[in-house]
Amino acid sequence: MFRQADDGSLVFATGAASTAADSASAAQSLGKRSDFLGRLAGHSRGIAGVAWGIWRQSLETAASEDVATHLEEADAAAERSVIWVCPWARIHRPTLPADAGLPELLVLHALLIHGGLPDGAVSEVLAALGSRVVAVLRSLAAYGIIEEHQGRWQVTPVGYPAARAALESEGLLVDWL
Repeated sequence: MFRQADDGSLVFATGAASTAADSASAAQSLGKRSDFLGRLAGHSRGIAGVAWGIWRQSLETAASEDVATHLEEADAAAERSVIWVCPWARIHRPTLPADAGLPELLVLHALLIHGGLPDGAVSEVLAALGSRVVAVLRSLAAYGIIEEHQGRWQVTPVGYPAARAALESEGLLVDWL
């Protein structure tokens, strides 16, 4: 059973409940169902990799003490395991730095168009940026928008929404994935 760590509300309507009555009584005992999945779907724009990245980041090992105490007996009686999900407001969703400009947009655009680029190829593709490429890559990586994995730079799944929004706001091509 997946529950919100802050208030114990159900993330999935049925989850691990064995019957519809089981699910209904669990939802009734908390009074509400979480809107986490709706927010996740909207923020990820239905892109599975983005949703998966945020979902992985949202899983927690424990709930708040109040919630855990309240639900402990009910879940133990029903022999259910609980996986706690971080509230949407507490999930880190990367944003571009306030001073991001054309160099950052060009790097993001190139990485998305090419599906990521090897370390040396970024400088070749963006030769007009010259020596600034390294600084831009490091800056975007520090914000969690991009990452270098095995010598290849790519936009992170959780960073894609911010990258997409920045490119769209400047009228650059988006939604080629």
